[in-house]
Amino acid sequence: FSPDGSQVACFGVRSGRVPEAGLYTVANDGVRMSELWRMTESSAPVCESWSPDSRFIAILLQGQDELQLEVACVDNPGRTILVDRGAPLFWSWSPTATHLAVHTGGSSSIYDDARLSVFDLGRACTKLVELTPGEFRTPTWSPDGRRLAYVDASDPAGEFLAIYHLEDG
Repeated sequence: FSPDGSQVACFGVRSGRVPEAGLYTVANDGVRMSELWRMTESSAPVCESWSPDSRFIAILLQGQDELQLEVACVDNPGRTILVDRGAPLFWSWSPTATHLAVHTGGSSSIYDDARLSVFDLGRACTKLVELTPGEFRTPTWSPDGRRLAYVDASDPAGEFLAIYHLEDG
């Protein structure tokens, strides 16, 4: 169910020689349905998550060699925005649903391509910042959505708990 209770999101999957899949939203009356995303040859659905305001759905997809995260706008079916790709991939919606934090590639102490990015959904999913993530992979938002807690690995002396402030970086 969407956080506002008005819709249900579900994957429809058909196996066969050419598998098919789509992400659909169904109104709680069971009558209205929209296809938000359709499977391509290069990606298959893994899971989805609603934004807190029920306007967006993040879709985790399995590609040939990596995961990718796309965001679908419920009011604009059939079009998604690629947010990031890599593995592992974890994300967290801000409580205000205006930002998405995405941890991709594990810990930067082990993997050179590891990153923790914050995206602004109000600005067409613009990347605001790329931080240096540590071992714990799921970033956590403050209740007001203005701060992000994560494990930082930018200091050669070790990892530490960091708080990123959206207002001033």
